[in-house]
Amino acid sequence: MGSYFRICEFNFSYFPRFKVLVSFLRIFFKLSSNSYDMVVCQFAGYQSFVPALFHFLFKKKLLIIAGGTDCASIPLIRYGNFNQKLLGWATRFSFKHSSCITVVDESLIFQHYTYDDEISNQGIKFFIPELTTPIKVIYNGYDPQKWYPIKPKKNNTFLTILGGESAIQRKGIDMIYQVADFFPDCLFVIVGLNKSVFKEKKNILIYPFIENEKLIDIYSEAEFYLQLSLMEGFPNALCEAMLCECIPIVSDVAAMPKIVGDSGFILKKRNLEDLKHLINQALLSDKPLLAKKARARIEENYKEEFRKDALQKLISGIIN
Repeated sequence: MGSYFRICEFNFSYFPRFKVLVSFLRIFFKLSSNSYDMVVCQFAGYQSFVPALFHFLFKKKLLIIAGGTDCASIPLIRYGNFNQKLLGWATRFSFKHSSCITVVDESLIFQHYTYDDEISNQGIKFFIPELTTPIKVIYNGYDPQKWYPIKPKKNNTFLTILGGESAIQRKGIDMIYQVADFFPDCLFVIVGLNKSVFKEKKNILIYPFIENEKLIDIYSEAEFYLQLSLMEGFPNALCEAMLCECIPIVSDVAAMPKIVGDSGFILKKRNLEDLKHLINQALLSDKPLLAKKARARIEENYKEEFRKDALQKLISGIIN
C-alpha cells in the first residue's frame, strides 16, 4: 500500500505484559501529536483501543482489518479475544467505534460452527449482534510468482505448518499424531514444533521454526497439506502450499472449504475415523490432477493484486 499512501508504522507490544501499558501511552502521544488521515489496525484488540477512542471522541478515521482471533471465542482451547473479559471488551469497543471493518472471509462476520460439537457459533456479529459499523469482505491475496513447486514431490507426504507453538491445540496436531499410526507408509511432516516437547515417530518428522522464504522447499516436496484447525480465518500457509501444488485436506472451518473447492478434501467433523477415511480417499485420488487444481484455485481467485486494489479503493473512499 506504500505506493498509494504515505505510511507510518507502529508496532504494539503485547509481551511482556507491562509493555501493553507502555504501548498504550506511546500510541496515544503519537496520535495526539501527528497529522494523519486514517489509522489502520491489523486485528482488533488492545492495539486498536486507543485509535477507537480517538474515533469515538474526535471522529478520527479508523479501519480495522480483522483476521480470525479477534472474531472468536473457543474456551475449549482458551483461544480468541472474546474468550478473555478485558481483551473482549477492548475488541468490542474497537469494532463499535471504527469507520469500517474488513474481514478476510464472510465466516468472520458470522459462522454457523459444526466441526466440533463443543464449540459454539463464531464471528463478529455473533459476539456483537448490535454492531452497526460497516463490514467489507476482502480476501487475502498471494503471489503465484513467489510460490510455485521447485522440487519433485515425495510420495505420500503430508505437511502441516504451525505459526507458533501456541497454535498446537488449535491446529489439530493431536489428530495428526493419532492418525499417523494408521498410515505407517506415509510421512507426516510438522513444521514449528519443539522436539524436546513433541517426540518424532517413525513416520512423523518434526522441524522447528522455518523462515517464510525457506518454506517453498518444504511445500514443494509435500504431496498433501493437512490443516485440521478448530478455528481459522483465511490461512496463509494453506494457500501458499496449494500454490506449490499440495493437495489440501482441511477441517470444515471458516474460509477453508471455500478456498479448497473441488481441489481437495474436507473433514466435516472432528472425528478420527472420518479423517482415516478421508486420507484413504486422498491416497487413491488422481493426485496430479488435484495438485494442478489446487494451484489454479489460488492463482485464479486469490491474487495479491485483487486484495491490494480492494484495500486501496476502500481506504480512498473512507478518506475522501
